[in-house]
Amino acid sequence: MTRQKTIIQKGIAGLGDRLCTLGQCLLWADESKAKMCVDWRDTSWGTGFHDYFSLREGVVALPTDPGVVLPERWAEPSAYKAENGAYIAGDVGAIRREPYDCQKGTWNTFVVLTYSGFRERTVDRLFKSLRMNLGVELQAEKILMTNNLRWGEYDCVHFRNTDKKGDITQKEMIALLISKAPVLLVTDDSTTKALAEKIPGVICPSVLPPKPVKGGAHHVVSVDKPLYNMSACVDMMLAGRAREFTSTCPRSAFSDLINHGRKTGWEGFGGSGRPREPDLKKCLWNQHSQNGEDGVLAEIISRMNIRNGSFFEAGAWDGIHLSNTRRLVGLGWTGVMCEGDKSRIVDLEHNIRHTRGVKILERFLTPENMDLTLAECGLPEDFDVFSLDIDSCDYQCWKGMSRFRPKIVIIEIEPRADSNEDYVQGDGKPSLRGTDYHGTGFGPMVELGISKGYVLAAHIACNLVFVRNDYCEAAGIPTDVDPYSLFNDRWFLNSRVR
Repeated sequence: MTRQKTIIQKGIAGLGDRLCTLGQCLLWADESKAKMCVDWRDTSWGTGFHDYFSLREGVVALPTDPGVVLPERWAEPSAYKAENGAYIAGDVGAIRREPYDCQKGTWNTFVVLTYSGFRERTVDRLFKSLRMNLGVELQAEKILMTNNLRWGEYDCVHFRNTDKKGDITQKEMIALLISKAPVLLVTDDSTTKALAEKIPGVICPSVLPPKPVKGGAHHVVSVDKPLYNMSACVDMMLAGRAREFTSTCPRSAFSDLINHGRKTGWEGFGGSGRPREPDLKKCLWNQHSQNGEDGVLAEIISRMNIRNGSFFEAGAWDGIHLSNTRRLVGLGWTGVMCEGDKSRIVDLEHNIRHTRGVKILERFLTPENMDLTLAECGLPEDFDVFSLDIDSCDYQCWKGMSRFRPKIVIIEIEPRADSNEDYVQGDGKPSLRGTDYHGTGFGPMVELGISKGYVLAAHIACNLVFVRNDYCEAAGIPTDVDPYSLFNDRWFLNSRVR
């Protein structure tokens, strides 16, 4: 019986070098019909590969997969060789030489312990499979929002610790930053970060050890190591999606990878091409939203590949607290935040005053003025995201929209109503619980969505998320599922206990 061949990439210090070598390993796995495993737990990174990246299903088998036996200690290659009879590639010259050494001889497990170097072919292979994890993207978005920046509207400079060996002097580096300010600087050198932060208009988000480390931050041994690792990945995403990227080191695999990706396919690598999560219930997470709406919207928008979209949020409050669209603002979306409560408008204006592309509208919405309001705001008739949470006539306002048909609708309901309870707030009918209800029930809102040509994608506590019929295929939303099967009865049941 022929055993499954396995190629395993062991830890390598630099992020750019690791990724370039992974691309080479993926090519070897293709040629050898081998499983591809990644283990970055040891050496200077000291944490799992999957904390920062994900690989498309069916391409890579991680070390936890059945049938892949790992030694207890990865730090000693001889342990694996003695246990599994593995062929160890531990020589730079050997790993780079053609034909590849992994094609010679008989082996079941091939462990790669050294650099392969940057090659366009290997990086192209890498970009077909590898994606930044969502946590990296969220950290990058937070940095941009904190500094009032948007994707693709800033310049970025990369300075590597080893640049100090002669590629560029400190004086030249300061002059470069001053000439490019405002500019984002990503670096692994604490001294450079400290100097750069004194220059007006220079932002350096890199998280580094307080004291300089020989060889850069990735060589430090510390309990804060995961923070430095995450920061390196965030820096890579910020650089990859900058308007202009400048590297001061001609020998940097990190910079080579970013530059090549910017030419060929960074958008997929840097987030928008993440593998699809089939179950939206597993996508619940909050950046500003209340019950996981940010995560569900992010997944649907990613599937539909909407970039720099448009939105309208009714019931915007202060533009941050429990907002369904604040995260989109940080991604460069344009739109309108509408609020009718004068006491909240002051906070909304304060929080949005420096935000480009976002209008503030003080108005109470009614079924009669919905289309007129949207038209006055200059939104396209099929704008991307409509969030409606006005604690009153939500049902009637959506029903009153006839001209505008947004692609995605997220609308508040009364979560304590049962799925078959025919209650619409404001229609004059008493609820089953007197005046305690605050919103329309699940059933009537679902039926309204169906009548307007929408499919229910998710029920998240007090919100329903709909996708317009003609976008369901792109969004991966099945049209043959009974919407009532998506009813989340947790809040309904809890209300009955009380």
